[in-house]
Amino acid sequence: MNPANYREALVEVHEDESEGADILLVKPGLPYLDIIRLLQDNSPLPIAAYQVFSIFFFVLCPLILVF
Repeated sequence: MNPANYREALVEVHEDESEGADILLVKPGLPYLDIIRLLQDNSPLPIAAYQVFSIFFFVLCPLILVF
């Protein structure tokens, strides 16, 4: 799913709810933070997100080395 396409995210959430989902899992979490907020506002299901360590490492490593 394209992170900029929030309409698709809402359609997917409604499909998951109708199929009986217990939780919404968003991966990777970092590029989808705005989608996570949108899901929180539009779904009663709990939301979980995780970030794959290698991607997270490459995003934060330059920041850690600078400071």
